[in-house]
Amino acid sequence: MDSLQSLSVSNNISLQTPSVDNNISSATSSIDSTQLVISTNIGSMMDQLGTYVKALEHENSTLIQIISEHVKKYVEEHSQLVVSDPNLMMDALKPKTINDVEEIAKVMMMAGFEKDFSDVYNNCRRECLDKCLMHRLFGLQKLSIEDVHNMSWKDLEDKIERWIRTFNVALKILFPGERRLCDRIFCGFSSAADFSFMEICRESTIQLLNFVDYVSSGSHSPERLFKILEVFETLRDLIPEFASLFCDQYSLSLRNEATAIWKRVGKTIRDIFKELEYLIGRDLTEVTNFGGGLHPITQHVMNYLRVVCGSQQTLEQVFYDSSLASKIRRIMDTLESNLEAKSICYEDSSLGYIFLINNHTYIVEMTKDNELGTLLGDDWLQKYAAKVRHYHTQCKKTTEAIPSTLVLDFFRSKYNGGEVSKVYQEDMKEIEIPPSQPEERYQNFIIQKQFKIQNNLFWFQVQNAK
Repeated sequence: MDSLQSLSVSNNISLQTPSVDNNISSATSSIDSTQLVISTNIGSMMDQLGTYVKALEHENSTLIQIISEHVKKYVEEHSQLVVSDPNLMMDALKPKTINDVEEIAKVMMMAGFEKDFSDVYNNCRRECLDKCLMHRLFGLQKLSIEDVHNMSWKDLEDKIERWIRTFNVALKILFPGERRLCDRIFCGFSSAADFSFMEICRESTIQLLNFVDYVSSGSHSPERLFKILEVFETLRDLIPEFASLFCDQYSLSLRNEATAIWKRVGKTIRDIFKELEYLIGRDLTEVTNFGGGLHPITQHVMNYLRVVCGSQQTLEQVFYDSSLASKIRRIMDTLESNLEAKSICYEDSSLGYIFLINNHTYIVEMTKDNELGTLLGDDWLQKYAAKVRHYHTQCKKTTEAIPSTLVLDFFRSKYNGGEVSKVYQEDMKEIEIPPSQPEERYQNFIIQKQFKIQNNLFWFQVQNAK
């Protein structure tokens, strides 16, 4: 210990130029001797540290295997992650190995060689953590922002799913394990323990956070919403644990970055809703190919919104400055405007009304007795049902003005004697709506019709509304 105590003054000792003076020569020899003792001592300590760290590295393989077995079901079968033993990592290492590293840490810290010890120890633990997260368990790659943005959505979905599992294991098992190990190794040196933990986990943490940041800065296509919601929920649920682990002064920037990225993911979700509204508004798909029937955009939007409502609680948190209901009503208003614009494209106004009946009836049916209808509210549902009744009334007014013999007369005149027209007589009965037919029948069948005596063309369609 005498030689260790002399370390604190060693840096202030300078070699003197040799002199014939015996006193000076004696002093110089004394200094050289002291430095030789110090040099030999630090060399010995580094040799011991190297031996202990090699033992620790050797045990890392066993540690990784134990952790792999512990999270196997979670990783492969997507079951719930169970953390039954908070000391899983500590228990996987031999007590003697931990004690040896702890003892050499104390000696070197007290001797003023904190940095020398920390560099070697941190590299050892960082390598183990990297193998756990990036190779053995999840195979995560270091991706650039260009890699993420250019990746197909199918591949990116897989990467996101893998990231979610990785982040959970890191925050619930690996990082807490490294925190406990640092507190043990640097016992009595809390500041050094905090700094070492941050250094060990920083690279992996930044890589995990950067991936999410790259995803959130990419495409705002509506198809990405549900995976992005999973990312948002993962960050939301784990940020308290993140803040608890990285609670010291050295980790402030990591805490702030995690929170900032979580907020950016929330903004991405809001931008996806804006993109959905924009895409609905600019949809220019022609209606003539659907003959007054259900338009694909109506079907896609309504099914999409029904699934969206399954994440209502999370989305209410995302739309902190308004409400999910108001966002969905805006989307519904945009869809309605788009459908009305499409209905005008029909030359036959009655078929335009049938188009509106088809699509609006489908919308009403899709909002009955479910979360979407509850979110929109009874007033909205009643107003929408009234619009459907209005379209029925307008459609009847236009069809009542059509002579029932008009089309048959056309075919008789065109095909000499009406032989062809007989083929269509049964179909004509489907088009005609008897006055005695109850109004409720409109809820069971959506009748689509268009006729045009031009270019010798007539066509119609009857479709079951269900």
